[in-house]
Amino acid sequence: MTWFRVEDDLTFHTRVVQAGNAALGLWVRAGAWSAQQLTDGLVPVEIAHMIGTPAQADRLVRVGLWERVQHEGQHTGYRFVGWTKNGRNKSRSEVLEFRKNEAARKAKQRTPISTSPQFRQLRPAGTPTDVRAESGQDSDPPLPIPLTEPPNGASAAATKAKPDDARLADTYYEAVDGLCNWAAVRGIARKALSGHTHDAIRAALLRIARDNRPLSAESLRIELNGKPPVDRPSARDGRLSRVRALRQPGGDQ
Repeated sequence: MTWFRVEDDLTFHTRVVQAGNAALGLWVRAGAWSAQQLTDGLVPVEIAHMIGTPAQADRLVRVGLWERVQHEGQHTGYRFVGWTKNGRNKSRSEVLEFRKNEAARKAKQRTPISTSPQFRQLRPAGTPTDVRAESGQDSDPPLPIPLTEPPNGASAAATKAKPDDARLADTYYEAVDGLCNWAAVRGIARKALSGHTHDAIRAALLRIARDNRPLSAESLRIELNGKPPVDRPSARDGRLSRVRALRQPGGDQ
């Protein structure tokens, strides 16, 4: 778990007071999201507008808490000003290095002392292993050879029985080395399955992971469809327009 840190003078900081409570709520939620997703303070437009409003985001830019990010001339997101300044927040590379070192440390702690090479070299005579050797038993009984997969095709059957959304979540989880919320990814995949094939969603998830882009239901939809949705008037809107026209002076009777 990563943390989004703020200074202890946040309450009455000039920029915070100018931004106001509503915009600051967006700033805090977006900061927590960025820390979780390891985006180094980058917040895509769709995420900012999902947890806040465009007006609140613009206010954060005006007071200097955010800056706009553009790609190929298009506004694509916002970036926190001074995300890693003075060690305020750790960068993505620092977090990944810390997790790697922690995993290695814990794996070392789980290694049984009696099977470590150092123990075998320093083991004095008269230990239970040596006693077994003198009694004619093997000092180190042979270990069973692990099977690469369960017999009778049990592994393949288990994989096939797994729901499509779970298999898609597994694919993305492995592609990003486990740096994601598996349950959230499964929910996003389940929603996408209502309009797209398993293979198309899998390819889109792998492209998003390969490009190190944030994953959300909106970003996956854009990746699958190629462009944002276009608002089209519904049949109900058309009926309401005709009713309003009839109520205007001079309308059809």
